[in-house]
Amino acid sequence: MTRRRRLLLTNFIMAALIMMFSILFQAFAAPANGSGSIITNIAEEGVVQSLTCITIDVNRDGVIDRFEISPRPLPFAKLARCDLSFANLSSVNLYGANLVLSDLSSANLSHANLSSANLTNASLSYANLTYSNLSSAIISRASILFADISSATLSGANLSGANLGHSDLHLADLSGANMTDADLSSSNLSAASLLNANLSHARLSYANLTLANLSYANLTNADLSSANLSSAILVGCTGNQICH
Repeated sequence: MTRRRRLLLTNFIMAALIMMFSILFQAFAAPANGSGSIITNIAEEGVVQSLTCITIDVNRDGVIDRFEISPRPLPFAKLARCDLSFANLSSVNLYGANLVLSDLSSANLSHANLSSANLTNASLSYANLTYSNLSSAIISRASILFADISSATLSGANLSGANLGHSDLHLADLSGANMTDADLSSSNLSAASLLNANLSHARLSYANLTLANLSYANLTNADLSSANLSSAILVGCTGNQICH
């Protein structure tokens, strides 16, 4: 058998395994509480099953992409508690998806559509979220440390209690976002739009807010100690002595 045929056969077998595991998962992963969660370890190399999804590295390139995940990452997908760390999900459409408690740390989500998705308590630390759409997403209490979120759209998103420390939010659109009690310390918010954002009780110490638009933002009890506010727009903001 030629090397090409062996490779095609291997890919066919791995694809069949994905389908088989997906069918078994749908058939047996519905406990009485309705959560759809199971805990099973699969020993085959390149096959990983987390609580609610299966990933198989079909190409054996060390990177999981959208075609190697079951259920498929599509709009309204149910991927809660799924381990998608280091996955390549660039430009994927996960509109309205359930990603509660999922691990997306170090994942590539650049240009992805995550609008209206539920990412409550998810891990997005070190993730690439550049140019992603997270408008109206629920990202409360998520861990987003050291993530690249530059030029992303998070308008109307719920980031209450989220930890975005040391993250890059340069040119991000956070207009109307709820960031109550969020940790943005040492983050880069230069030229970001925080128009009408709720930053009450947020921690912004040592944050870079150069040229940021904080017009009409709620800064009640926000910690802005040692923050860089050079050329920041503060028209109509409320709740803090820096407002005018």
